Amino acid sequence: MYLAPARPRPTSHESVKMDLPGSGGLSTLPRVTLDADAETILSALPDLLFRIGRDGTFRGFCAADPSDLVAPPERIVGATVRELLPPPVAERVMENLEAVIADGADRHFVYALPIRGEERWFEARMVRSRPDESLTIVRDVSALKHEERRFATLVAAVDAIVWEGRVEGDLVEFHFVSDRADAILGFPAARWYEPGFWRSRIHDEDRDAVCAECAEAVARGEDHRLEYRMIAADGRVVWLRDIVRVFSGGVCRGLMIDVTERKALDAERRRIREQLVSSQKLESLGLLAGGIAHDFNNLLTAIIGNASLLLLRLAADSPHRRLVEEIDLAADRATALTRQILAYSGKGALELRRFDVSAAIRDIEPLLRTSTSSAVSLELDLDENLPIVEGDPSQLQQVVMNLVLNGADALEGRPGRVRVATREVAVDTSLAGTFDVGANVRAGRYVRVEVSDTGRGMSAECAARALDPFFTTKPAGRGLGLAAVVGIVRSHGAGLRIETAPGRGATFSVFFPAGAGAPDEVHAREERPARDGRGLLLVIDDEPALRTFAREALASFGYEVVVAPDGRAGVERFARLGGRVDLVVLDVTMPVMSGPECLAALRVIDPHVRVLVVSGYDEATAEERAALEGCAGFLQKPFSAQALAAKVEALLASKA
Repeated sequence: MYLAPARPRPTSHESVKMDLPGSGGLSTLPRVTLDADAETILSALPDLLFRIGRDGTFRGFCAADPSDLVAPPERIVGATVRELLPPPVAERVMENLEAVIADGADRHFVYALPIRGEERWFEARMVRSRPDESLTIVRDVSALKHEERRFATLVAAVDAIVWEGRVEGDLVEFHFVSDRADAILGFPAARWYEPGFWRSRIHDEDRDAVCAECAEAVARGEDHRLEYRMIAADGRVVWLRDIVRVFSGGVCRGLMIDVTERKALDAERRRIREQLVSSQKLESLGLLAGGIAHDFNNLLTAIIGNASLLLLRLAADSPHRRLVEEIDLAADRATALTRQILAYSGKGALELRRFDVSAAIRDIEPLLRTSTSSAVSLELDLDENLPIVEGDPSQLQQVVMNLVLNGADALEGRPGRVRVATREVAVDTSLAGTFDVGANVRAGRYVRVEVSDTGRGMSAECAARALDPFFTTKPAGRGLGLAAVVGIVRSHGAGLRIETAPGRGATFSVFFPAGAGAPDEVHAREERPARDGRGLLLVIDDEPALRTFAREALASFGYEVVVAPDGRAGVERFARLGGRVDLVVLDVTMPVMSGPECLAALRVIDPHVRVLVVSGYDEATAEERAALEGCAGFLQKPFSAQALAAKVEALLASKA
């Protein structure tokens, strides 16, 4: 082995036998004189040194630890590479040997050998030492390889993309990317080494901001965290959280964590929170609207009631009848408004019966056509073989009227079409989940009423507010409109869905639960109570105008009437009258003592007391319903003198 490059190469190649400390045997070396320092250095080297001839024969070696050798020391010199090494390793050694001798350039390669039942990894550096010979320096790198494998195992176990690279401006030159990149984004790690690859796969809306933030943080030498979207190989949008450590020279190491599912959960939580806020807002508005409508109904009862009394007392040819009729007509319109308010609040009066939806819409077709301009083409596509729906047909007609008017308004005076269609459909939980109202309706058969228009359509923001009371995109609002639809839909256990987009018009679909059987027959009954009523009536109401009206109205039909301003006074007067009272007319909502509390006190005095409940709502709360259970009857405000007298007459007749 030639070991003295500073001195001229010896001309004689006569071999000699020479012991080298730590060699574990004899090595055949060229005639070289080694001093003590050189021998010490050789013995301390951890590497293996081999002289290998052009034909692959081992001409000499030096090994500090003979256990690193693939064969016993005495077998190595004179043996060939192919005799001592496994075929794959031997072929690799010979390829590099021939190349080194041919061009004189150093070669580096790594290989594995089984030594005493253990896989050992070696790194070889091969240099040309003579025209027909190489000097090969071999180092055991097994420990390093085992660490690399351990690192690779740890990286593979991390459910994230582990990476290392160098940041220059808005580009990242990757030096390492873990295999999870393929699982998360569908791109093998090799693709990441392509210039500009990472930047090109960032979502268009995030790219500039993310690259700028990353470049600024690296320039400052600051660790940072980014959240952005990348486009996967299959087109999916994947949210990544990139946690980056910054080192000198722009070198960075990071961890890209797939947070797509977390982002979806966050979005769902936001949606539920917004839905809850919206629900609470609607509930608050509903309570407010219901309270206003209740008070307004009290006023309307006095107006309608007294107007009806005047009409009863005026002669048929009286010049004042027309004025009173105008008052009565205006009050009827106001009553319709309060019904819309109560419908929005979910407390509208329901006259439940089984009816045919298509027939109910046919009944108001003339009104629908006269309520829209001539520029609107109104199309009715009504299925004549629908199952019945149980509900209030007048409120369904109100829904259709409001939706048709909304569609006509959406045309903004331009020629267009509003279409009303009815169909029987099946609703499953996934479809119900898309409802804007009634998302918790049960799966089953439903009758769908669909109203569509060819207007400009609405943006997502407008559609989200379309059901809010008094919301409008027009210069001036038109009242409750669609908000009244919400209350009716809820009171019928129905669902409502809005489909719209700018330039595509809008479609409102209302889903009413389908029933079975035939529609109920409707018999019109004219209210003509007798003028010779008999009996003592106690009217308990906190509104002075209502007490006055009720007393005058019932007295005009022959009844003896006693009034009380609140529940407590009513109980006291009932007790003083003993058992003479034939019927109590009782308001539900009163100060001092509520209607249910008053009723309970009356029943203590007379368990069989007969009570007619009157209210601005169509029904009381659950607690009030329980307390009022067993009452003789219910009358919705506002009502006329004839309606009140007819109800009293019917209840007294049933008593007899």
